Amino acid sequence: MSQEIEIEFKSMLSEEEFFQLKNAYPSTQPFIQTNDYFDTPDFTLKQNHMGLRVRTFEKTGEVTLKTPAPEGLLETTDYLSEEHVQAFHHAHYFPDAPNVETKLADLHINVPDLQWFASLTTERYEVPLDNDFRLMLDKSMYYGHTDYELEIEAPSLALGKNFFEQFLIEHHLAYRPANNKIQRAIQAKPV
Repeated sequence: MSQEIEIEFKSMLSEEEFFQLKNAYPSTQPFIQTNDYFDTPDFTLKQNHMGLRVRTFEKTGEVTLKTPAPEGLLETTDYLSEEHVQAFHHAHYFPDAPNVETKLADLHINVPDLQWFASLTTERYEVPLDNDFRLMLDKSMYYGHTDYELEIEAPSLALGKNFFEQFLIEHHLAYRPANNKIQRAIQAKPV
């Protein structure tokens, strides 16, 4: 298990802007991650500004609960073995995640009440920048949609806001608000 504060700044990109940044910031090979989103039938998590996902990679995965923190979001994560990832893909049940389950119980949310709502797959390019900042360039695909997103992870809100604004100016990018991935996937999912 891990717990960490996530502070990030996001903007949607055009396809052309995405490839310009990808060329300006060469990274290692991209990796593919698929996010499956869970909530209660009445969206208790969403109503309380929380999110719950099962993220799978080629052979491993993680279950992450995001909850509000004084600055950013607190991420509580349990890691999944290859065996658990294969079982998840086979049955789409909520995997065993003891630390996330404990946090959910503290929030009075019962694991049997959780339902799968949507899925989204991202091709991610990740680049470390100066002073503990990280650049993520995401191409996300879900329900016939493809979009492009810039994320900057920062060590604090104050430093991150300034860094993000300067990054946009430096690269001649307009700020385009980005709903989080769970919102985009659920909104696009056919009824």
